Amino acid sequence: MPPIGLICALQEELEAFGSALIQERNKKFSDNVIFCEGKLDGHEIVWIKPGVTIGKVSAAAITALLKSEYDISTLIFSGVAGSMDPELDPGDIVIADEVIIYDYGHYHSGAIKPYRSGVNFIAQSQEGVPLAFAVSDKVRHVTQQVIREFTGDIFQGRKIKLVSGTILTGDVFLNDGMKRKELHDAFNAKAIEMEGGAILQAAELCGIEHVYIIRALSDLAGDDSHLDFVSLLHHAAKAASKITRTILKLDRAS
Repeated sequence: MPPIGLICALQEELEAFGSALIQERNKKFSDNVIFCEGKLDGHEIVWIKPGVTIGKVSAAAITALLKSEYDISTLIFSGVAGSMDPELDPGDIVIADEVIIYDYGHYHSGAIKPYRSGVNFIAQSQEGVPLAFAVSDKVRHVTQQVIREFTGDIFQGRKIKLVSGTILTGDVFLNDGMKRKELHDAFNAKAIEMEGGAILQAAELCGIEHVYIIRALSDLAGDDSHLDFVSLLHHAAKAASKITRTILKLDRAS
């Protein structure tokens, strides 16, 4: 059985696994890309040293390399994101059932009309073509099992929420309350980040069947998100790592 791929865009997101993530070997692909092979809670894992997976292009490239070098069939993307949903606060956690790349499309009259990333929307009709990249039925099943069994930690005096839903991906760090509301109204998304959609798109192209996108909320993607992100990054990364470990256990058992 091939290992499970693990992507963390930031060093803090990987460090959140602590001593549970055991590195056994390195495999150098290039000066910039080093694969790490080892175990997480006894399960065979392969990951990339962080620093080369920030943004859509890098994340897609690393996804393709994990498939070509290790023939993975399951990939977990663990880390932090900004909240889109007014009902979700920093500390809450979202597991994607679909991801939309919202900054791919046709810019006209001061706005982008989004299309499914990778399609030729100028020359070909996109009627019936889904905008989002969806996860597999197995990922949905495991996600709902995790949510049902989640007891909820306490953060800042309230019980943490764990939900599934739509996540947005774009090559920007959202730091604007008005834009946050605009995007939420347009897509009814739960969270926003910079890599998940590209990972799912690359996985679809490369034949990686099962992709878990786990995002703990570090900020509200609003006017103060640059401050909240810095202060809450470590907590959110730790929360994502805990859910990742639960998902890993259930995925291997299913």
